[in-house]
Amino acid sequence: MNFKTSFICLIFLFIAACSLQKSIYKNETTIKELRKNSNATIDNWDNTVSAIDFYKEVPETYIPESGVRGRYALYDQFFSIATLETIVGESVFLKGPHTTSPNYKSDKAFGYYNPLFIKKLEDNLRFVFKNKTFVKGLQAHYDSNLKKYIRTYYLSYKVAANNQEIMNGYLDAIADPEKHDYMNGRIKGPSFYLQEKFRDFAESQEKNGYDVYEAFTCPGFWIRRSIDGTADEFYEVLKLTLETFDPTFMAG
Repeated sequence: MNFKTSFICLIFLFIAACSLQKSIYKNETTIKELRKNSNATIDNWDNTVSAIDFYKEVPETYIPESGVRGRYALYDQFFSIATLETIVGESVFLKGPHTTSPNYKSDKAFGYYNPLFIKKLEDNLRFVFKNKTFVKGLQAHYDSNLKKYIRTYYLSYKVAANNQEIMNGYLDAIADPEKHDYMNGRIKGPSFYLQEKFRDFAESQEKNGYDVYEAFTCPGFWIRRSIDGTADEFYEVLKLTLETFDPTFMAG
């Protein structure tokens, strides 16, 4: 369950283009591979979508069209965890249940991101985001497939990041799921703990036209990133992405 929103890092990498800003982590090979794999994703998108059977290829979820699992299935040909580690040159995770592929069945552990991976990601994004031709080539795909999802992460940061009470409650729910049950004990555990803590947020975002399932799950990403210490780093990458592809939203 805990891999759901962590796929945001893969999305950030997918929507990269080229920049001129200096950085200690600038890597021409990384930039070249990000562009190449992004172009390959777009060139093959129609075939990928038509070929995928969400209910067969996306496990452990009742709504494979929403959230991260269906997206991972769509993007993993060119942006799998293993591929990203090769492109960036760092492990995505320092510890946790995920290896070079996601573990969807781990409800008692979650992945701790590698801060150096995120830093290299951000620095290279700043080089790839200035290529206006490339950004223009990605814009239609972003608008159709990613815009509302990325916005939901931004909106959920404000209610979830560094929320110590919920961070503590989530860790407690991992350690002792029986203490956190809902619907008279029919459902329990850390994922449902987060669901109930962010129910008001999710339902309010549904009224604003966002996917309610994604509004339930995105805040959990920020709780986990607050625990592993990478929330602020990811937020900088998120803002950079939105300023590039969704400036009107950011200006509002």
